[in-house]
Amino acid sequence: MLWSLFTTPDVKCPVVGRRVELPLMVAQLRGGYGRHVGEPAWESFVRLLSEASPYFAELWRSGDVVPPGTRVKTFRHELVGEVRMTSVSLSINGMPECRIVTYTPCDEQSRRAVDVLQAEERRNDESRPPAGDGIR
Repeated sequence: MLWSLFTTPDVKCPVVGRRVELPLMVAQLRGGYGRHVGEPAWESFVRLLSEASPYFAELWRSGDVVPPGTRVKTFRHELVGEVRMTSVSLSINGMPECRIVTYTPCDEQSRRAVDVLQAEERRNDESRPPAGDGIR
């Protein structure tokens, strides 16, 4: 997700308030990185994304770290406009690398927008041909 957010032009980015949200996301990544310094997969990801996005490289160099937590995020969707969601990041005991993140609508307008998007997804699912094994 970070890759696409940092390599998508501002006008196409679904995150509203990108200049506020993206630094927080990088700071959370840096918090996780602390347990993986020197690991090839992590080092490669940071290096490649730094090469692809000068903004990511700038934020990474800042050294900021923040823990995951509860936040309100606003997303832009071409079908329903802006949707405000509360994200809650939950840790899993004994599994420091795993997190569950839930998103719930912040207000009635956002709840209705999510309902519209879910109905649209159901319509799209029904119009798709079944997979080769008949499972949808």
